[in-house]
Amino acid sequence: DIEPSILNYDDKINSDELNGSELILIPNNSGGIGSSAMSNSYASIFYSENSTESIFELQFDAFSENTAMAYYYGSAADGAHILASPLLASEVFDQEEDYRKHDSFAQTGAESGIFRIYKYVGANRSGNEYANYSYLSELNVQAANWIFYRLSDVFLMKAEALVELGGSDNLTEALELVNKLYERANPTALPLMGVNYSTQEQMHDLVLQERQREFLFEGKRWFDLLRVARREGKSRDMVNKYIVPNAILNSDVILTKLSVMDALYLPIHKDELLSNTELTQNPYYVDSDPLSNKK
Repeated sequence: DIEPSILNYDDKINSDELNGSELILIPNNSGGIGSSAMSNSYASIFYSENSTESIFELQFDAFSENTAMAYYYGSAADGAHILASPLLASEVFDQEEDYRKHDSFAQTGAESGIFRIYKYVGANRSGNEYANYSYLSELNVQAANWIFYRLSDVFLMKAEALVELGGSDNLTEALELVNKLYERANPTALPLMGVNYSTQEQMHDLVLQERQREFLFEGKRWFDLLRVARREGKSRDMVNKYIVPNAILNSDVILTKLSVMDALYLPIHKDELLSNTELTQNPYYVDSDPLSNKK
């Protein structure tokens, strides 16, 4: 079941009434940096389900459990099967006080270098040290919805489109949209200034960076990078800039393989090829798959 407030987004978008007021705002908090203010906002988005910021969520509850969430990200009682890259802590966020840095992932111990994905399983935090983080129970985690789209995604999709159109007015509007999210997560910082993002290339990079910060672990990043490669008509530059620097092992192999555009897409499963002879296998996999359709 989806709450009626979520179904009203079509009308709001068509009438151009979206202005950011539907975003979950950081509440006033005297605790300052390191407080649980953004955690409370994340709780409204990720745990309370179907917030005013939500557009489309896959629904789960105690009777229809999201068991994969607890399995992959852990809970108060169990560890996680997937961890965050330690590079995120040092390279993704420009501002140390960005709430998303501390609410998206958490180091498991002093200088451990191991980071749990906190975004989906965090209960509350009272500071930025590992001892200040608490986690939800397994039952709470398994009842969490999976969010496909929320309003912040719409803002940044529009910003990306405006950057593609180019022109000073469009770049200015795109920066305003990025700032809606940047200022929410950085309430003590100055807004991003147009003088630092006056070119189309600078705004391209900014929108991509803000999407990474805002949607960490939400399944958006690969498709964002894929759009970059498609716009450029080649993948080598994208792979060199965004993927190879984050590769711990076999970076040369990764660069070689992913420099071929077709390698960015998965193969069509052999059962599908057998069922539908009109399908053509992704050319990258044809030589290695004896069942490939070579039409």
